[in-house]
Amino acid sequence: MNVTPGDEFLRVTMFMMKGNDARIEVSGKFDGKSHTGSLMIVSGNRMLARNVPMERGMEIDALDGPVLQVRLALELLGRAFPGGPTSVTTSRTVDVTEKKESIKVNTASAGGEYPAPWTLKGSGKEEDSRKVFDLVFRCAGVEQVINLKGSWRAKKVQDELPDSLSVTGWRVFALGPYSRQDGGGTIYDYGAQEIRKTFRTLGEIRQDAARQK
Repeated sequence: MNVTPGDEFLRVTMFMMKGNDARIEVSGKFDGKSHTGSLMIVSGNRMLARNVPMERGMEIDALDGPVLQVRLALELLGRAFPGGPTSVTTSRTVDVTEKKESIKVNTASAGGEYPAPWTLKGSGKEEDSRKVFDLVFRCAGVEQVINLKGSWRAKKVQDELPDSLSVTGWRVFALGPYSRQDGGGTIYDYGAQEIRKTFRTLGEIRQDAARQK
């Protein structure tokens, strides 16, 4: 699945791979500066980052933001085109109003809710084997309009991240629950903890992750 929602602040391209892997390309603004970077999710419990700005102690946010945006896009695409991507073969007008059911999206460490009533308007069409969409989402109590513009495509055979892939220049993080001391107590959380090791290939990261299970 390739989903590319985006607006003037954040553009995300997410590729779902074999083996619970994913690759995400992000571009946007951080502290007023433009940036373009890449993330990889490996075996569901390792995050790799390159040229992605992060706040110390909040590294998981670099992943949560793009993933939540993609999940919102997929949720709204499901409402706009209930028949799925294969149902979009010609130009389609989208005009959906929901008065009762809120939209909820989440990851293991973050979540968001968009309350009803909400509206979704725009269009979708097929273009060069991709399903192209241009949608405007408005919900109750939120002044900001969410614009979702991009494409999505389902592939019969998923790509994969090979073990031989070089990871030189990438930061590596373990994803999962952890504990830390704060103010005399113990806080339990889910996040991304940087691994202070040198890895040459993706295969080495997979091996290290398997040893930690």
